[in-house]
Amino acid sequence: MTEKKPKISEEVAQVKKALKTVSKKYDIEQYEAVMGAQKALYDSIDEEASLSSERVAEQVFGDNHQAKQEFLEELDQKGIQREIALEANTPVFERKYQKQKLKLDNGIEIVVPAELLKNKDYIEFVTNDDGSLSVILKKIESIKNNF
Repeated sequence: MTEKKPKISEEVAQVKKALKTVSKKYDIEQYEAVMGAQKALYDSIDEEASLSSERVAEQVFGDNHQAKQEFLEELDQKGIQREIALEANTPVFERKYQKQKLKLDNGIEIVVPAELLKNKDYIEFVTNDDGSLSVILKKIESIKNNF
């Protein structure tokens, strides 16, 4: 009897879970970790038609080799492949990861294209002296209200 292969969405959920666990351990803000992962997943899908856990690790943990290693080891322990082929599902996943929806605690919602998430020329996240965050949007030529 062959072992049933997990659904791609289940594997992605395990990647996200491991990401949150390791980023919390290394005091990385969850919003930063999720944004980095979303950007890495989008780039990986767009360029390779696969989800690359190693690319996620690099994007989120950068020079923190210990955190990267722990993240990848946690995925290995869960039996998650480092490259998850999307096959015919590429367009579905591209649409899903092309935008990041941010919900702020004051009720403001912002939808940001994945390719701009880490581009400080367009959007910047600043930690204020009191520990709160500011979101700065830049280079905006017009605002459209979809009423």
